[in-house]
Amino acid sequence: MREGKNKNTLINVMVFMVSFLLFGAILFLFMMSNVEVQYIEVAQDPIHKVVDEIVEVNVYNQESPIIPVIRQGNELILIDKSGSMEEFITDIYKNNIEFFKMNDVWAFDTEVYKEVLIDNVVFSGDTNLFQAVNQAAEEGYETIWICSDLEHNTGDIELSDLAKDIQIIVYSPKILNEAKTDIVVAELQKANLSIITIN
Repeated sequence: MREGKNKNTLINVMVFMVSFLLFGAILFLFMMSNVEVQYIEVAQDPIHKVVDEIVEVNVYNQESPIIPVIRQGNELILIDKSGSMEEFITDIYKNNIEFFKMNDVWAFDTEVYKEVLIDNVVFSGDTNLFQAVNQAAEEGYETIWICSDLEHNTGDIELSDLAKDIQIIVYSPKILNEAKTDIVVAELQKANLSIITIN
């Protein structure tokens, strides 16, 4: 008699559990059918988002050499033509030909060379980064994309007042050599600076 009672209790418990699970599944499906789906638009090029988010960040590492093709005011691409930069600049150009076509391109060593063609650049010489940046600011550029390792080794390390009002985005071929670039980065941070190092 007791065994029969236990058996009935077990059956009742199992029926309750199955009913509870079925009710939960039906309730879940009902709730999901009434949820208003909000679609989130994802940028086709995720690097666009990266650039937007790193404005306040000192250094960001990126695996791809792709530069986002976005308009940020009157733009200029500044190419560091020191000998150590040739392979990096060639790779950046090869992966961003349209971006280079859309914007003015200057090169610099201890002098500034305007309206250059990458194929004609002879990579050699020392580096005077600030002369090039300050000159670009004087000519009204609002955003400067600099392809350089920031190893400035000649001339004053000083941004002009005009240059402090512009956006500077640096693409560097490696993790920066802090011993050689700390003072340079500190001065560039007086502008709106982002630094992206490429693996």
